[in-house]
Amino acid sequence: MLAPGGRPYDVYEVERAASEAGIATRAGCFCNPGDGEIAHDISGEDMERCFHGAHVPTSLQEGQRVIADATGKVPNTLRVSLGLVSDFGDVHRFMAFLRRYVDVSCEAAEAAPRW
Repeated sequence: MLAPGGRPYDVYEVERAASEAGIATRAGCFCNPGDGEIAHDISGEDMERCFHGAHVPTSLQEGQRVIADATGKVPNTLRVSLGLVSDFGDVHRFMAFLRRYVDVSCEAAEAAPRW
Protein backbone atom coordinates (compact mmCIF):
# COMPACT_ATOMS: atom_id res chain seq x y z
CA MET A 1 0.00 0.00 0.00
CA LEU A 2 1.44 3.30 -1.09
CA ALA A 3 0.54 6.79 0.07
CA PRO A 4 -0.18 9.45 -2.60
CA GLY A 5 3.51 10.48 -2.75
CA GLY A 6 4.62 6.88 -3.34
CA ARG A 7 5.89 6.22 0.18
CA PRO A 8 4.73 2.87 1.59
CA TYR A 9 2.51 2.87 4.65
CA ASP A 10 3.91 1.14 7.72
CA VAL A 11 2.41 -2.32 7.24
CA TYR A 12 2.55 -3.01 10.97
CA GLU A 13 0.38 0.06 11.61
CA VAL A 14 -2.03 -1.02 8.87
CA GLU A 15 -2.09 -4.53 10.34
CA ARG A 16 -2.90 -3.09 13.78
CA ALA A 17 -5.66 -0.84 12.40
CA ALA A 18 -7.15 -3.75 10.40
CA SER A 19 -7.15 -5.91 13.53
CA GLU A 20 -8.98 -3.18 15.43
CA ALA A 21 -11.53 -3.14 12.58
CA GLY A 22 -11.99 -6.91 12.95
CA ILE A 23 -10.03 -7.80 9.81
CA ALA A 24 -7.30 -10.42 10.00
CA THR A 25 -4.17 -9.58 8.02
CA ARG A 26 -0.56 -10.59 8.24
CA ALA A 27 2.34 -8.19 7.86
CA GLY A 28 6.05 -8.65 7.44
CA CYS A 29 7.82 -11.40 5.59
CA PHE A 30 6.40 -14.66 4.36
CA CYS A 31 7.75 -18.15 3.92
CA ASN A 32 8.99 -17.93 0.33
CA PRO A 33 12.62 -16.77 0.56
CA GLY A 34 13.49 -14.28 -2.14
CA ASP A 35 9.89 -13.58 -3.17
CA GLY A 36 9.66 -10.40 -1.06
CA GLU A 37 12.97 -9.17 -2.38
CA ILE A 38 11.76 -9.63 -5.95
CA ALA A 39 8.38 -7.99 -5.22
CA HIS A 40 10.11 -4.97 -3.69
CA ASP A 41 12.93 -4.81 -6.27
CA ILE A 42 15.68 -5.55 -3.74
CA SER A 43 18.64 -7.07 -5.57
CA GLY A 44 21.31 -9.41 -4.28
CA GLU A 45 23.72 -6.45 -4.38
CA ASP A 46 21.29 -4.43 -2.24
CA MET A 47 21.14 -7.25 0.29
CA GLU A 48 24.94 -7.55 0.37
CA ARG A 49 25.28 -3.88 1.35
CA CYS A 50 22.91 -4.45 4.27
CA PHE A 51 24.82 -7.08 6.16
CA HIS A 52 28.50 -6.17 6.04
CA GLY A 53 28.62 -4.44 9.43
CA ALA A 54 29.48 -5.98 12.76
CA HIS A 55 25.88 -5.75 13.96
CA VAL A 56 23.65 -8.66 13.00
CA PRO A 57 19.88 -8.02 13.09
CA THR A 58 18.16 -10.35 15.54
CA SER A 59 14.52 -9.84 14.57
CA LEU A 60 12.53 -9.58 11.37
CA GLN A 61 11.65 -5.94 12.01
CA GLU A 62 15.25 -5.03 12.78
CA GLY A 63 16.39 -6.75 9.57
CA GLN A 64 13.73 -4.88 7.60
CA ARG A 65 14.92 -1.59 9.12
CA VAL A 66 18.53 -2.38 8.10
CA ILE A 67 17.39 -3.08 4.53
CA ALA A 68 15.25 0.06 4.36
CA ASP A 69 18.06 2.24 5.75
CA ALA A 70 20.66 0.79 3.36
CA THR A 71 18.55 0.68 0.19
CA GLY A 72 15.68 3.11 0.65
CA LYS A 73 13.37 0.20 -0.20
CA VAL A 74 10.86 -1.07 2.34
CA PRO A 75 10.72 -4.87 2.34
CA ASN A 76 7.35 -5.13 4.08
CA THR A 77 4.27 -6.82 2.76
CA LEU A 78 0.67 -6.96 3.95
CA ARG A 79 -1.43 -10.03 3.22
CA VAL A 80 -5.10 -10.77 3.64
CA SER A 81 -6.35 -14.27 2.94
CA LEU A 82 -9.74 -15.58 1.95
CA GLY A 83 -10.94 -19.05 2.84
CA LEU A 84 -13.88 -21.37 2.33
CA VAL A 85 -16.06 -19.47 4.80
CA SER A 86 -15.21 -16.03 3.38
CA ASP A 87 -18.00 -14.26 1.57
CA PHE A 88 -18.72 -11.05 -0.32
CA GLY A 89 -19.27 -9.21 2.97
CA ASP A 90 -15.71 -10.02 4.09
CA VAL A 91 -14.25 -8.66 0.86
CA HIS A 92 -16.50 -5.58 1.00
CA ARG A 93 -15.45 -4.85 4.60
CA PHE A 94 -11.77 -5.10 3.66
CA MET A 95 -12.22 -2.85 0.62
CA ALA A 96 -14.08 -0.29 2.80
CA PHE A 97 -11.18 -0.45 5.26
CA LEU A 98 -8.66 0.20 2.46
CA ARG A 99 -10.66 3.24 1.27
CA ARG A 100 -9.70 4.94 4.54
CA TYR A 101 -6.18 5.24 3.11
CA VAL A 102 -7.11 6.80 -0.25
CA ASP A 103 -5.43 10.21 -0.63
CA VAL A 104 -4.10 10.05 2.95
CA SER A 105 -0.41 10.67 3.65
CA CYS A 106 1.59 8.23 5.75
CA GLU A 107 1.93 10.84 8.48
CA ALA A 108 -1.82 11.50 8.57
CA ALA A 109 -2.60 7.79 8.59
CA GLU A 110 -0.22 7.17 11.49
CA ALA A 111 -1.55 10.18 13.44
CA ALA A 112 -5.22 9.35 12.84
CA PRO A 113 -7.27 8.14 15.76
CA ARG A 114 -7.73 4.40 15.83
CA TRP A 115 -10.45 3.21 13.46
